[in-house]
Amino acid sequence: MRESILEALRAAKAGKSRNFKQSVELIISFKGIDPKKPGQRISGEVLLPHGCGEPKKVCVFAEKELAVRAREAGADAVLGLDDLNRVASNKREAKKLVEGYDFFLAQADMITTVAKLLGKFLGPRGKTPKPLSISGVRETLEKLRRTSYFRMKDQPMVALKIGTEEMTDEQLADNAEAVIKSVEPKLPKGLSQIKSMYVKLTMGRPVKVSLK
Repeated sequence: MRESILEALRAAKAGKSRNFKQSVELIISFKGIDPKKPGQRISGEVLLPHGCGEPKKVCVFAEKELAVRAREAGADAVLGLDDLNRVASNKREAKKLVEGYDFFLAQADMITTVAKLLGKFLGPRGKTPKPLSISGVRETLEKLRRTSYFRMKDQPMVALKIGTEEMTDEQLADNAEAVIKSVEPKLPKGLSQIKSMYVKLTMGRPVKVSLK
């Protein structure tokens, strides 16, 4: 399938050039899946080997030493208990925070508090904080910056950004294959349930990937 992905990427990139950097999206539709049934909705995370062109933004809820380490490791935001309470008291600020970051991490003794104060904003968006320990802070952040989240909504399909047009076809193909490998275990009958697959640039037409 890799050669089919590469051919589709080349065709997608051959379209009209734009005066801005376009994103490259992978769209996969499925058969034999009813998204109206909660148990059949596919969702998950995938670590893209080459990232998606722009590092994901990560917010950390932490205090004391863990907060210091998170800042040193380059977290996009580090919020303590006072910050958390302040944001949670303002619905607009809470929504802005949740929409402004791709992933959230929290030290163990703050997870319950975060869930209580911001759970109703984080949960529906699939952004429930992951636990963060004092060891491996930098590694965890670097991994999340290359991680993307896919989620089936009301149609039997998932779509996510796998990079930008400035990335090489090989890099984009690696990322596309990583997505497929992450999706496969979630399909009861495996890859045979993939109905169709497309790649497209932001302003371009979808180009079909041959599944043969």
